Amino acid sequence: MRFAIALLAAGLAFAAGPVKIDSGLLSGTEDNGIRAFRGIPYAAPPVGELRWRAPRPVTPWKGVRTADKFSATCMQMAIAGRPATQPMSEDCLALNVWTPAKTERERLPVMVWIHGGAFRAGSSSMPIYDGAALARKGVVLVSINYRVADFGIFALPALSKAQEGEPLGNYWLMDQIAALQWVQRNAAAFGGDPKQVTIFGESAGGGSVLNLMASPAARGLFQRAIVESGGGVGTPHKLAGQEAAGIRLAQDLGVTGEGDPVAALRAIPAAEFVHRVEEAQKKRGGSAAMGVYAPIEDGKLVPGRVADRFEAGEQAAVPLMIGANSYEASLMTTFQIPASQTLAVIASERAEAERIYQAETKGDENVLAAKLFGDAQFVAPARLLARSMAAVHQPAWLYHFSYVYEARRASAKGAMHGSEIPLVFDNLLLPGLPLKPAESDVKMAEQMSAYWVRFAKTGNPNPPGREEWPAYEAKSDRLLEFGGDGIAVRTNFRKEQMDFLEKWWRERK
Repeated sequence: MRFAIALLAAGLAFAAGPVKIDSGLLSGTEDNGIRAFRGIPYAAPPVGELRWRAPRPVTPWKGVRTADKFSATCMQMAIAGRPATQPMSEDCLALNVWTPAKTERERLPVMVWIHGGAFRAGSSSMPIYDGAALARKGVVLVSINYRVADFGIFALPALSKAQEGEPLGNYWLMDQIAALQWVQRNAAAFGGDPKQVTIFGESAGGGSVLNLMASPAARGLFQRAIVESGGGVGTPHKLAGQEAAGIRLAQDLGVTGEGDPVAALRAIPAAEFVHRVEEAQKKRGGSAAMGVYAPIEDGKLVPGRVADRFEAGEQAAVPLMIGANSYEASLMTTFQIPASQTLAVIASERAEAERIYQAETKGDENVLAAKLFGDAQFVAPARLLARSMAAVHQPAWLYHFSYVYEARRASAKGAMHGSEIPLVFDNLLLPGLPLKPAESDVKMAEQMSAYWVRFAKTGNPNPPGREEWPAYEAKSDRLLEFGGDGIAVRTNFRKEQMDFLEKWWRERK
């Protein structure tokens, strides 16, 4: 009896009192049984001399820190005119935690969300990333900020010389690794299990998951991985090329090679830096084209192309869920990518592509460009990477998302890039979101989020005792489609198109 009373008292204390992490005490908020802690710093502010340096430890605080508000959004470039959801600042290396745990002893699985934004924008504070609904399903949900745009991906010869022997260029990835290290140290304080960590992300966040799987520096920091529209066959920038780009950017900002260019660049206030870069881009006549910000191959954190690492069996040996959407070409509008640019990439195989895609395109080259863009950038790479998992003796589950919300079916060309996110987070009913969901939308969100949570809990998305979603094998070539007519297993899904693009990719490596 005394033991039961002691456990109850401990649970009440945890539910009401502050949480102790390695840098101090935290108080959060509570809503319907879910405790939320927002804006928790996981690294020191990367300002002044720490701009373009690997993240440094947080300075511990005294007393109880209130964690009831999101941190600032990291400094970034706009995408298609969309503003940031929070005020911007370099002081942004923070994360958020939602937990259903009643005591620290529960050891619940942990899901760590990495937002997208083409490595140039994005934030963990977007409403669709609210973690309460997933936490109610029995996981601790963590979402993180990380440096983006020229604050997250940047190289300069003077910087490389000054920081010789240190990681260079990929500050976004250094931040993500630091956040995962924070999870390892502190998950238990929120009732989470640091030995059951699932990383998941979409777009650049999905690409981040793939790079974390490929990076030796991230080994042991997670046990499962989920990639939503993460690509994987793109070639990272070379360090020398990015150093040359850094020199051009410095010149755009009025900083020459005289004196200490690194100090001069660090002295420019962050908001002014962003404004001047955007103005320089306009003068050059450039647009926010896909691939402007991309990982830098440094031989350490980013050892090479993700697909090559996977094919060599050098990725993390963890179970993987991976897939893409049916209308990823929505990005062509977002990033102002003309059809001619996409078709030029496949110019040598244009005739064969037109033959293979004829039934879908009816000879319309704009439709052909859209199909090729989505398939080559996202759909075919997902299948390619799923096939490579056998090399590390780990299962992969491949999906295709073609579900369109009922209210949009009359006009939509397919499931747009990122449209699965509110369903994965089961956030269709979140107040303030523009979509008014139909009953079928809510049902799909319940089903999809259940697959994601089961995978985080067990390393297998299927219900106990049933294989609704078969693990991917090249010989059977099966995936699970989340579509307008429900959820179904597909065999040899668009096989001719996928085989064509895989062959094309191998020939141009």
